[in-house]
Amino acid sequence: MELGDQGVLAGTPGMRRVIKDRMGHIVEDVDEQVVPHNGDDVELSIDSKIQYIAYTNLKSRRGEFKAKAGAAIVIERKTGEVLALVNYPTYNRTTDRA
Repeated sequence: MELGDQGVLAGTPGMRRVIKDRMGHIVEDVDEQVVPHNGDDVELSIDSKIQYIAYTNLKSRRGEFKAKAGAAIVIERKTGEVLALVNYPTYNRTTDRA
């Protein structure tokens, strides 16, 4: 999500050119400054409770099918919103010890 929306999330940096004295204090603005702009928020449809349930079920059922890995997606059928998206094993394998 972050990579796909990087342009929206990142914002733009500001810039200004100044003259400083020998002590490093700003004495004068030389150029017109470019005002920085914060990035926008992206709101996800993931439901943390459903995400947890999907993950714990996926993790516990993998032995039943002798699977090395698995994935589950829970989608709200009316809106198409993704409510949970889980993979096992996860990226952080230190928390997945079974």
